[in-house]
Amino acid sequence: VTLVVIVPWTQFFRKRRIVNTNAVCGLVCLAGIISPVVLLATRAFLPSPAGLFAYVAVQQATWTGQTYWRLVALGWLIDEDILAVAKRRREAVFAAGANLVQGIGGAISMACMVNGLALAGLDMENCEQLCNGRPAEEEAACMAECQVSTIERQPAAVRTYMEVLFCIVVPFFQLLAAALTYTFPVKGERLEAIYRGQADHFQVTAAVVGLTAAPEGRDDVVVLASASG
Repeated sequence: VTLVVIVPWTQFFRKRRIVNTNAVCGLVCLAGIISPVVLLATRAFLPSPAGLFAYVAVQQATWTGQTYWRLVALGWLIDEDILAVAKRRREAVFAAGANLVQGIGGAISMACMVNGLALAGLDMENCEQLCNGRPAEEEAACMAECQVSTIERQPAAVRTYMEVLFCIVVPFFQLLAAALTYTFPVKGERLEAIYRGQADHFQVTAAVVGLTAAPEGRDDVVVLASASG
């Protein structure tokens, strides 16, 4: 799914657009909240794990644009900061801050998920250790039997926990991400001011290195210059 949707997203972001990029990405991300409906509907008519595959497909299709958007938004903020004060370059500060927040968020969410599974009564067994040392013809059967047994002996609370996670927690945070993307303040005249400042900077740089103007028809050069500072 990602390989399919990454093509139109690449085309969308490679040039400046007159549409509000934040609104487009926010609305596409918002569409992902239908994934629980897809999961439940598909599970009702198709055998397992078709419902889970459909759920993940919807999630990937609606989240892929965020991969581009957050980098572009970070570039806007960096460029705006550079244009505000001459010769000030704080790209590393912005990039490090974004990675710090992302890392902390990932660690907290992973800790909550794992501890939630433990509290729900998840009971796992190391099938590889159990079946290790058996004859080759028996090891595969042992692994399959162990894995099926591990799944079947999980308490009902584990299934309920995963359903709450997929149908409530994930859509909630996707809704939050969509709202923050849609309302991102760098847009309109504020964004145009950044582009104008970067265009002026590019023209000065081009003059220094002996170019008279950007290549004809290559608006994406200005966009790339803006993203890189």
